[in-house]
Amino acid sequence: MVFTASTLFRRVADAGERALAPGASATFNLFFSGRKAVSEDAPIDGEAEEMARRPLVDGYLSKLQLETPDPVLNRALPSPKSAAQRAFTRPKAA
Repeated sequence: MVFTASTLFRRVADAGERALAPGASATFNLFFSGRKAVSEDAPIDGEAEEMARRPLVDGYLSKLQLETPDPVLNRALPSPKSAAQRAFTRPKAA
């Protein structure tokens, strides 16, 4: 069995300070990657990565169901899907 040294990397694309007006938003991409310590840093396209993962996340969200011991609560909150979608979806700029 052969073991090689691996390293965990983290990087913020377009890192830097941003001044935002009230109600404005900013977008950034934070990347975590693991690779052999001797490997080169591979370029990552944040927009392409998000688009490639969107179907996977949407598939998870479409299957979410809320089940509690309280039938009243189950009827009042039929699905946590909308809350989860808000957590996975970036807010749109005004």
